[in-house]
Amino acid sequence: MKKLLFLTGATALLLLLLTPALIGLQLADASTQAQLQAMTGQPDLQLRLDNGWFGSTGEIEVTAPVLGGVEYPDLVLRANVELQHGPLLRTADGFGTGLVAAALRPDIQGVPADSVIDVVAGFDGALHARLATPSWTLPGSGTHTTLDALRLALDIAPSGPVSLTLESREVRIQDEFMALTLEAPRVHLHSENLASSPLPGTLDVEVAAIRMTSQDGQAQTLGLQGLRVEHVASAVPGVDGRGQTLSLQQRLAFDAFDGPQPITQLRMASQLDGIDLDAIVSYLTLLRDAQPLLAVMPPAELQAYVAQQTQDFTLRVASQQFTARTQLDLRYQDQPVLAELELRWPGEPTALSQRRVSLARALRVLHLSLNLAVHEAVFAGGPYAPAVATYVNQGLLLREQDTIRLQAALFDGSLNLNEQRIALEPFLRFLTPVTP
Repeated sequence: MKKLLFLTGATALLLLLLTPALIGLQLADASTQAQLQAMTGQPDLQLRLDNGWFGSTGEIEVTAPVLGGVEYPDLVLRANVELQHGPLLRTADGFGTGLVAAALRPDIQGVPADSVIDVVAGFDGALHARLATPSWTLPGSGTHTTLDALRLALDIAPSGPVSLTLESREVRIQDEFMALTLEAPRVHLHSENLASSPLPGTLDVEVAAIRMTSQDGQAQTLGLQGLRVEHVASAVPGVDGRGQTLSLQQRLAFDAFDGPQPITQLRMASQLDGIDLDAIVSYLTLLRDAQPLLAVMPPAELQAYVAQQTQDFTLRVASQQFTARTQLDLRYQDQPVLAELELRWPGEPTALSQRRVSLARALRVLHLSLNLAVHEAVFAGGPYAPAVATYVNQGLLLREQDTIRLQAALFDGSLNLNEQRIALEPFLRFLTPVTP
């Protein structure tokens, strides 16, 4: 029995001593770098290590990182790396188990030199990164940005999905015109792949309070309480299975607003379906490329280039069908204002080949509806009260008890306003160019 216990203990001790060396050999293998490239979506990621028995040191470098489906060729990210080989690891949270624990010291302007990103690779192949720094100052020309008590958590699953959380006690942005303060901001991002476009994925933003103060000596202050933004994006097959299109849901809300307009509360929800996903990625690339062109291209030439690319994007979107819906619920002077807007575009297949969509054609095929309900107290005693009364008498607005309503719909080249049909065909014929 004693021999069995001795042999078992000796075997366990031998494995415990040999495993770190075996992990070090695995880290030195080219497959480790390839796996990191695949998990992070960074094809130009390089891992250079000096391997030891229980640990390794080296550098990780990402050239031309791909973020949100867009490559940034002039950007290089570097960090010194200190690795612990598993299975026993000492992390910021204490002792634990895993394949590797890494301490990354990033070389990024504005990040304190003593900042350390703790990374743990689990036995399941997932990566978990954590960063906590008391203060982080972001570089910027004429703008001073400071993040206090910044905390970052990044988790990458073996199959690629990414979860990122950023939290700060306070963010301060200041330039010569204004000072902006965000209290307790929190950002949570989930994406199927770190390198892909912003889709599919989710984005949640919460800010306890926002204060903006003018720097022009007038000390004008705006305040916002309880800001929340939700963004859910997914890629779905296009019509007849061709390509992929965007399905986007967004929600915006805040609980209180202190400013010149007495808007005390807001809730807004919108949904967009059918926009070509490749077109969105191309447009994001255009926005990225336009910035460095400012230094080498004359302003007039750059403006023409951006205008041409924007037109291409617009025509590409117009060539396919899409729908957009928005619902708005706000309180103005503590009175309700409700609005619903729906737009349905059937697509114009000739938009790309003819390089245009005429206004007359657009008005004939576009389906647009608007329902608006405003409590009459919003207008009482205000500058718009006489105009509202006039429009009610003319039937352009409806009065139902204490609510002013507007119901408008545009379809088949006609405008229906509060169930009154207004023919637009004479106007559309005027807009249609005559072919000689």
